[in-house]
Amino acid sequence: AVLSLAEQQYSIVLIHGKKNTLSVEEDQILLTVTDCENETLKRDMLLKWYRKSFQTYTQQRTQAIYAANRHILTHLPGKITVRDMDTRWGSFSRKTDTIALALRLGAYSKKAIDSVICHELAHTVHMNHQSAFYAVLHTMMPDYRQISKELKQKKPAQNWFLSE
Repeated sequence: AVLSLAEQQYSIVLIHGKKNTLSVEEDQILLTVTDCENETLKRDMLLKWYRKSFQTYTQQRTQAIYAANRHILTHLPGKITVRDMDTRWGSFSRKTDTIALALRLGAYSKKAIDSVICHELAHTVHMNHQSAFYAVLHTMMPDYRQISKELKQKKPAQNWFLSE
């Protein structure tokens, strides 16, 4: 099985052991489990690692995109979080000062992930989707429209973070 996170492909190496552990060495995830037949255990361990890794990735990307666009953005939201979202790619809450990104976004390209981050950062300036919002968004990412098409066209598998 292969796991894809922000264009990085990881092959999963299953190891039978005395303790359930997960470690990453270059492009391999070493998944050591006490019960190799337990699919739920393996999936839960991988998902926990995936969520934590994607959270770290999106926090770093959001800070980098904000730093590069500090001249047009009002502020960096206090919290960047990753959530299970089925109907949207991201959201920004002014009330909680939080950008939330869909966990399934990790299966897409870095550019597609950046497009959602830019979209949500643009909401820190304009909450609606009117022309001023898109002016900010297109200043940050001139090819936003083209890149966002990937999110509309590409449908990840049901187990979006794992592929055979």
